Amino acid sequence: MSKINKKSLLIFIFIPIFIFFLAFSFYSSIYKDIPITYWDEDFWIGRSYFFELLLKKDFNNSLWLSYFSYDQPKLAEYMYGAVLYPYYLKLKKEKKYKEFIQFLIDHNFYEEELDNYPQYQQYKNNNKNFVDWSKVYNPDFHVTTTSLRKKIGPKIEKTIDLLLKARKINIYILSINIVIVYFLTYFLTNSLLISLITSFFYGNNYLIIDASLKAHSDGLFTLLFNISLLFLILYFKNKNHPIKYAIFFAISVALLNSTKINGVMLIIIFNLLLLFDFLKKYLYKKRENLFKIILNFLLVSFIFLNLFILHHPFLIKNPIKNTLFLYEHRKITGLQQSEEFKEYKLKTKKERLLTIWRNFLGKAANHYSSYKFIENFIEKKPRIYSMIIKILFIVGFILFLFQRGKKFWFFITTFFLVQIIMSFYLFLNWDRYFIHLVFFFCLFPLYSLKILEELFYRLLKSYKLFFPKKKI
Repeated sequence: MSKINKKSLLIFIFIPIFIFFLAFSFYSSIYKDIPITYWDEDFWIGRSYFFELLLKKDFNNSLWLSYFSYDQPKLAEYMYGAVLYPYYLKLKKEKKYKEFIQFLIDHNFYEEELDNYPQYQQYKNNNKNFVDWSKVYNPDFHVTTTSLRKKIGPKIEKTIDLLLKARKINIYILSINIVIVYFLTYFLTNSLLISLITSFFYGNNYLIIDASLKAHSDGLFTLLFNISLLFLILYFKNKNHPIKYAIFFAISVALLNSTKINGVMLIIIFNLLLLFDFLKKYLYKKRENLFKIILNFLLVSFIFLNLFILHHPFLIKNPIKNTLFLYEHRKITGLQQSEEFKEYKLKTKKERLLTIWRNFLGKAANHYSSYKFIENFIEKKPRIYSMIIKILFIVGFILFLFQRGKKFWFFITTFFLVQIIMSFYLFLNWDRYFIHLVFFFCLFPLYSLKILEELFYRLLKSYKLFFPKKKI
């Protein structure tokens, strides 16, 4: 086996497998200890019954036209339904369930909107062991399982058990995400050292761990965001713009948007970058690739729109009208929530952009840019840590600017375009709304290690000068 093949095996197979199993072991040991967030985890698990409707092809069910249907895209809800469905089938005969919703109600997952459906309201009312844990939970947004057991008693045990069963899928998702971060960093930097360190820091980030392991959509969203970003970089770093990367990007970004509709930002960015590339080639009279660029634009748009619409029966019935309605609804919801939680409200585009930088590099950096393995140092020396993060970010960003190659400029442009797009929809300063930015604010500081890496390799090259070979 040649040296090249050995190196490729190490970089692209052995190391990723090692990273996955290391991450999986770590997250498996801590996922139960993360506090429960009622208003998020109950939300996503409680609506996982859409998976059964999809499975049974029950597309005429009025639930598809309910608030629950158009409030969010469905991919994450399908995922939790698929994860819990084998357990539901196991209990179905014993409990005599007719529907998956009954199974959820039996485990204390119930949304008030289901009151519009008398059969579910009646099932809940007839269940003497049903616990409305939202009333017990309020006003705490983060409660440990131990605290819930003390407050409610044995009746909440089955709820915690089901919630933890749902969380297990996120252990796999986050572990895969760390591997994607490793590949993404490697294709950007061509540095094994920086790739390993970045994936390690990213995997230990407090925000990533907390938001990704909970049973809501952020873990899946972040994975798909990073996968889409990876294919975007692979597409633009290659002068020939391989059509396979365009197709992979279109599929991943369609799934991203089917998890959270702000995923559309990457399709917008992709098309803007295509436009920049098109104009550059046109101005420099390199017109042989113009047709390919147009073809890729049409292909990516076609795949994206069709996959996104096909994932949701609500959108299929009237694609244009209902898609616009879905986006308008999320905008109205965001505005309403910003009035309800005024302490988190972000009023202007300027304030939203400044908040991003303050969160990651300002006083709040101890939360957004903090890491589990150095938590003691962060707690004891918060100001020193914050200063270190700022200095490393500036150095790493400057080094990135001086690198040659289209991939660097496309990546930096993407970084700023993501923030600009966020300034249009970011109505609330809630930490998990920034989760997809963690990779950027993790990579740039760590890219400052490029200086040390260069010094190290120079020392290796001059090894013979210090230790000349002895003549035999």
